[in-house]
Amino acid sequence: MTDRHQEGSGDTSSPDPSGFCGPASHPAADDGPGGDGPGDGGPGDGGLSDGHAQDGPAGGRSILARYWPLLAGGVALGMHLMVGGAYTLTLLLAPGWVSLVTALWWLVLLLVALLLLARRSPFVLAVPLVAILSWAALISAGRAWFGWA
Repeated sequence: MTDRHQEGSGDTSSPDPSGFCGPASHPAADDGPGGDGPGDGGPGDGGLSDGHAQDGPAGGRSILARYWPLLAGGVALGMHLMVGGAYTLTLLLAPGWVSLVTALWWLVLLLVALLLLARRSPFVLAVPLVAILSWAALISAGRAWFGWA
């Protein structure tokens, strides 16, 4: 009786009698970069890329190291909401059309912050700083050039 998987035949359509056709037919086989084999961060290994069985104190990364971008993003969004309070003061300090423009600018910066948070970028912390500095620059320029409050 001849085996369907002889060397050099190239036929891998059915397993040999032992049930093993090589690494490609094994469910946990590593299929190279970008695949879903063990240790490559794909769905086959629970998102781990270094082969550790668990995350945390025994597995390497701490909870803070894992979630610091989300914590920083939450702090940045909280600060941006507080800066929104300064933007509402624009109603008292500048004409109505300026208040509308600054409110739209604040919303654009909020969308930028949410996009940066989704990407877990540390630059999300710069958004409230940009918001308050641009508001202060606008109010200062309006006071100096146009005589606003």
